[in-house]
Amino acid sequence: LKGPEPPAAQLPTGRAGQAAAMLAAVLALAVLGASCRGASAEKPIVTAEQEFEVAGAGVAAKTGNKVQAAVADAAAKKATEVAAAAADAAEAGSKDLVESGLVEEWDKHMEGFVPELLLTFPLPSRSDEFFYEDIAEGSPPVLIRGGFFASASEETSSVEFSITDPKGNKIFEKTDEAEGLFHFIAQETGTYTFIVSNHKWMEEKMVTFAVGKGNETHLQAEHLETMEDHVKAIDRTLVDIQTESTYLWIRQKSHMKAVESIH
Repeated sequence: LKGPEPPAAQLPTGRAGQAAAMLAAVLALAVLGASCRGASAEKPIVTAEQEFEVAGAGVAAKTGNKVQAAVADAAAKKATEVAAAAADAAEAGSKDLVESGLVEEWDKHMEGFVPELLLTFPLPSRSDEFFYEDIAEGSPPVLIRGGFFASASEETSSVEFSITDPKGNKIFEKTDEAEGLFHFIAQETGTYTFIVSNHKWMEEKMVTFAVGKGNETHLQAEHLETMEDHVKAIDRTLVDIQTESTYLWIRQKSHMKAVESIH
């Protein structure tokens, strides 16, 4: 025989049932809030404003680095330009000193110089050119003067120049120079040799060479005669001719009268 079955569970009804449902909803919301707080603690939420600030900081850092690099490049370029300008100024100053020294030397030693030989010629690379000046036997000591000037398509236009006496002794030398003057008294008779050398491997030079003997006096103002001087000289000559002609005519006329009176 079966006993009586237990009564089935019944859902609460009325006010009690509504209170139970509300309590269950509150508990569910509490659990959901707790889970959300846990997720927030694990991974912070970044807002749009924060993302913009982070991106702006990165751009500012990159921009600052670029500005610093540009300033450094400008400073280095300026320093290079200043150094180049200083080097150019120093080179120009040295050239001015060389030119002024050459002019002073010319004024001091080359006054009245009249070249017996003045020649411009090409001087190939790795070659020498020889010139000779003979002093005859029994000649008194004589002054020999001259100069040279070298030019080239490149900046380096220097040559080697030397002079040897009749015994082969080197009495003058210029090494790695683009121009120069020489002057010396030739005490010994014989042949003096002038050597111009181009020791460059690939560069041809154009060289101008001049040499002369003696100390000729250069032309002065008093050596010249003006047109007025020539006219005065011609006038004096004409007056002399007229005077002589008049004198001879009077003399001849007197002689003719004397002859007529005799006959």
